[in-house]
Amino acid sequence: MGAAPPHPRENDRLKALRSYEVLDTDPEPSFDDVTRLAARVCDTPIALVSLLDEDRQWFKARHNLDAPETPRRQAICAHAILEKEMLVVPDTLADPRFADNDLCCGPPHLRFYAGARLETADGLPLGTLCVLDTEPRDLDAVQRDSLRILADQVMRQLDDRRTLKRQAVMLREDAHRAKNALSVTQALMRMSRQHAASLDEFMNAFEPRLAALADAQTLTSDSGLDRVSLKELIDRQLRSFAGDRAERLAISGEDAFLTASAAEGMGLALHELGTNAAKYGAWSEPKGRVEISWTNGPEDGLAFSWREVDGPAPEEAEALSKGFGSQLLERIAPAMLGGKATLAIEGTGAVWQALIAKELLAEA
Repeated sequence: MGAAPPHPRENDRLKALRSYEVLDTDPEPSFDDVTRLAARVCDTPIALVSLLDEDRQWFKARHNLDAPETPRRQAICAHAILEKEMLVVPDTLADPRFADNDLCCGPPHLRFYAGARLETADGLPLGTLCVLDTEPRDLDAVQRDSLRILADQVMRQLDDRRTLKRQAVMLREDAHRAKNALSVTQALMRMSRQHAASLDEFMNAFEPRLAALADAQTLTSDSGLDRVSLKELIDRQLRSFAGDRAERLAISGEDAFLTASAAEGMGLALHELGTNAAKYGAWSEPKGRVEISWTNGPEDGLAFSWREVDGPAPEEAEALSKGFGSQLLERIAPAMLGGKATLAIEGTGAVWQALIAKELLAEA
């Protein structure tokens, strides 16, 4: 009868499968033990942990079967993932779906199949725990129930495996982020000191910048996610500067999400720009305003723009273009954003434009 049709949520199913990063990994005793136990409980010679990829079924564990995978068009499991209940086929040659299947008509001459779905928490089947025989037969109620229980155990192992892998990645990322944060903190300290005439002046400049860096880090730690909403970051960093000037802040652009490291760089830049706007720039004037926008930039990055309008006279607006502020906006922040940035005084306001690299943007 041919191959099984795709699952109704095939794209989501494949995405879920790949999130486990299990395909083509080495054998693992915990999965091998399940197949041995399934074969023993169900009294079958063959048992498999089968995962349905786009064009193949791949076996994470296999008991008494040599092939590590088979084409998906031959997979009985491809039919099993379409069923709500366990698929049991007492005699494959008596079932029109499998009567002409190469695996049933020829070696290894599979005549019996029972498969319990390996299903994610949101109901997406990744594959099956299945048992097979070369003779027609059936499973009794205890065997069917045992196969379901063992399939649940396989799914728990897959979930645990993914969780441990993600935790390991997060630990590495946290260590890398901490190292980067230390480097940035040292640079902030060194450059703030160079531009300060006294200890008080140094502390007044350094502490708010350090707080801005910490605030961007807090956004990711509080949410438990490895991404930060650009709109939320803008709100957090500019809230204290904007105050009753909020109506003089215009933001346009669909929300974008930054990786943690990019959020730290953008947080520093926004703090520096907000500080200057409140002290010397557009927000220091009754009618001055700030316009923030972003669009898709070159090579799928994000082009970010900060523009001040109706600010003070040009000679006063140029305060930001001198000293550490300009170095932070033109050197430190862009390096953390993976792109380039330019700072200019146009008319009566500062204009800062930066490109955030594609690899530092996160999915929503």
